[in-house]
Amino acid sequence: MAFAQPPLYWVLRSPLVLLGVALAACASGAGDDSDGAGIGPDVTSVRIDAAPPAPDAPTLSEVCDGQDNDGDQFVDEGTAEALCSVVANAAPVCNGLGGCAVATCSAGFVDLDLRFDTGCECANEPGESEVDECATAFDLGELPDTNTLLLVEGTLAPENDVDHYRFRAVDVADDACDAFHVRITLAAEHQAEFAIDVRRGGCEGTLECEATPDYAWFTNFTAGPPPAAGECPCYVPGGPDQALNHCTDDSADYIVRVYRVPGAVPTCTSYQIELSNGHYPAP
Repeated sequence: MAFAQPPLYWVLRSPLVLLGVALAACASGAGDDSDGAGIGPDVTSVRIDAAPPAPDAPTLSEVCDGQDNDGDQFVDEGTAEALCSVVANAAPVCNGLGGCAVATCSAGFVDLDLRFDTGCECANEPGESEVDECATAFDLGELPDTNTLLLVEGTLAPENDVDHYRFRAVDVADDACDAFHVRITLAAEHQAEFAIDVRRGGCEGTLECEATPDYAWFTNFTAGPPPAAGECPCYVPGGPDQALNHCTDDSADYIVRVYRVPGAVPTCTSYQIELSNGHYPAP
């Protein structure tokens, strides 16, 4: 009697791997011929497993962008310091889809350009007042008209920052020629970004010049027919030449306000102002 062609799974008695596919055969018992075919044990089941998983994909680092970069089902997990790069003089914050930003600046520094990659790039001048008002103007002291010259430097940060300076121009007593000549000049290379206002007489005094790079108030000249203008020469009351002006005391308090020209691109560049009294001749 001829045997029937055995089924394919009959010859697969033990697991093997063929072309990446694993087949498992489970026999009911050794030497058991319960199917009546007369040869070998019965195969009761065949299981075909899926292909083995591919090697793990490279792990990406999480960054601050509102996305799950490392595939762990969490977004932007970690500290801002780890998610964002380190920038100068600043502590970072992660704003998700908005990316990294400056949270706070180190003491003495300002974020002028509002860019994260540059951090807090501008150093503030020492002694900078948080309230830039005339009443809190930085006091430069006295400038007598004895050939006095003073240079002042400062920075304006943040963009809308304003600096105020105060000084007293002193007219030293004269009996022949008054050398009083106050001049306030903003350096030429800074005039595209900065401007100054000048008040004579303190915070409530006269606004002498507005948005100017150069200011002067002087008496060290003479001009015109008697009584001539100016006080050089001049005479003291009771002096011999009554056609000349008196040698009067022209001392005054001055306020200088420094600010950024509207529309100018803000930079960390320091401005420089020259203040003088009795240094320059009459124009």
